[in-house]
Amino acid sequence: MLHKADRALDDINKLHSFWLFSLEPKEKDIITIVAIDQTSRQHLNLKWPWPRSTTAEMIRKISACDPKAIGLDIVFSGESEPAEDQALITALKSHPKIIAASVVQPDGIIKPAPQFETALKSTGFVNRPIEGGKVRSLIPIIQDANQPPLIPMEFEILQAYLDRDITKRLVL
Repeated sequence: MLHKADRALDDINKLHSFWLFSLEPKEKDIITIVAIDQTSRQHLNLKWPWPRSTTAEMIRKISACDPKAIGLDIVFSGESEPAEDQALITALKSHPKIIAASVVQPDGIIKPAPQFETALKSTGFVNRPIEGGKVRSLIPIIQDANQPPLIPMEFEILQAYLDRDITKRLVL
């Protein structure tokens, strides 16, 4: 059994070994991440949750750049005003590979509302199990016998980006 200090050292070694022995991906210069943090929201004078039409406009602008895949760390659960929901649905349909977030909770999985989920390529969960205050280096996959596997959002984005299904290699 590893002690706390040994486990921390093991984590550091794994991280350094990855960057030391792995080649940088060729895609590193063509992947764009748009993050809207608290400071950005204040600058834009937006409070969360903002109207879905604002998200729809952002999606249309990103989609116009013809990306291979778009990942949105937003769950889109519930409904709002019909015009706002329709604007979002239209924007989600504007690109064939949009992935949105889902969240795994002790009482179940929270996914986008059905009208949004059908407009998406897929969803992937964004939360991770935490052990001792740290997210461990594991790839959790949730499998229910009656459902397809639920995999992390970054793998859903990768599948869309590569245009191939990698879940067969992940699920035993």
